[in-house]
Amino acid sequence: MTTTQNDLAAFQLLPTLTTVGDLLDLLNDNLNSQSKELRAHAATLQGPRKRGSTTVRGLDVLPRDRELVPAPDEWDDVISEGCAAYCFDAPELEGRLGAISLGDALAEHIPVSVRIGSHGVELFIDQPADTMPRCSHVTVIIGQFKGEAAVFTWHPGRPRQPAKLTYDTAVKTHNGN
Repeated sequence: MTTTQNDLAAFQLLPTLTTVGDLLDLLNDNLNSQSKELRAHAATLQGPRKRGSTTVRGLDVLPRDRELVPAPDEWDDVISEGCAAYCFDAPELEGRLGAISLGDALAEHIPVSVRIGSHGVELFIDQPADTMPRCSHVTVIIGQFKGEAAVFTWHPGRPRQPAKLTYDTAVKTHNGN
């Protein structure tokens, strides 16, 4: 199989989520997985979300019959191969946007720092949560983790392309002066 065929095969194994109840059931499956890593990851998604785009409440406060819809096609550029994205409105979560593009941050002269986050090296802006814009729109991304369907993330707002930083990423040591 080629990589594209592998990605297609993985995508075809993903469940179709149509309601918040389907999402909660998948999260519960992940919490009860045989995989220690998947169980640990699922535990971080119980909510409320506290880093990046945040919420005051977790998904469990939502009605199980709340409809999820497939993400719009224009999001394809930031959704990883083999993953599926969904979205829905949930004003009762009291979401706040906590991710902007690097380009927007630089254009607005907002200082950007680097830290070691839960998923490795990441860019961040030290900003109080109550200053972030409110957002009632929620994104969910699912994919395969070691052969199991998994909730990768959920958060207020549209998905953003994650930075591809590693410990080997070059850092300029001289500013040219």
